[in-house]
Amino acid sequence: MPANLMGYQPAQDGSAYIGMFAYNLLGTGDYSEYIMAQLTAPLEKDTPYVVTIHVSLADSSMYAVDDLAVLFDTYGQPAQSPFENLAASPTLAFTSLGVISDTANWTTLTKIYIPDSAYTYFIFGDFGNQYEVDTIRRPGHTRQAAYYYVDNISVQKVSYTGVPQVAAAVNDCLVYPNPFTETTTLTFNNPSAASASLSIYNMQGQLMRSIEDITGNQVTVERDGLAAGMYFYRLQSDKGMIGQGKMTVK
Repeated sequence: MPANLMGYQPAQDGSAYIGMFAYNLLGTGDYSEYIMAQLTAPLEKDTPYVVTIHVSLADSSMYAVDDLAVLFDTYGQPAQSPFENLAASPTLAFTSLGVISDTANWTTLTKIYIPDSAYTYFIFGDFGNQYEVDTIRRPGHTRQAAYYYVDNISVQKVSYTGVPQVAAAVNDCLVYPNPFTETTTLTFNNPSAASASLSIYNMQGQLMRSIEDITGNQVTVERDGLAAGMYFYRLQSDKGMIGQGKMTVK
């Protein structure tokens, strides 16, 4: 390390990392590997957490995939047969980032998560099967698989007093990351699943983006042409204002 059996990559942080097969056509059938760890403390129900993972595709990988995901679980998962995918539905998926094919740099996967139970285990990997996964093929590479290096995983409780500093809570809304470069997520309280709408305005008060019919407690905002700068957002439902505040595009 940084030179290894699968290629070359310095650590994202510290002096070591782990690796896993997210997709594999090496004659073993439908096969993936997973990273599982017990959390240092159970998650607190209905409390927002920032989940962050750094990944990089190994140089030798012939494929790259788009459906890396996280499962939070109460008891963990038993060891699988060597050639079986984990038969579970993930809690958080990172498909909005598209196929993750960068071998030179680390890609940051970040989501806000509000648990519905006191989960104690974290599992990361590809929970689909090879016939459902969106991939890209990288001609000239030797290993018929998508192998990812994984580093610096964190599950951090968000404090509404400003820790971590990059999270900004206004009324019943949490915007993370903020500032952002490609995507950010608004998380908010919506226990009755009321239909909500999000409006984003520039500093001149012009409406730049509108997202309607939001029925969950999260909405992802894509940069999608928004120029760098500060914007105001307003999130409201048919029951009234949920929250408003500022978000910054880098």
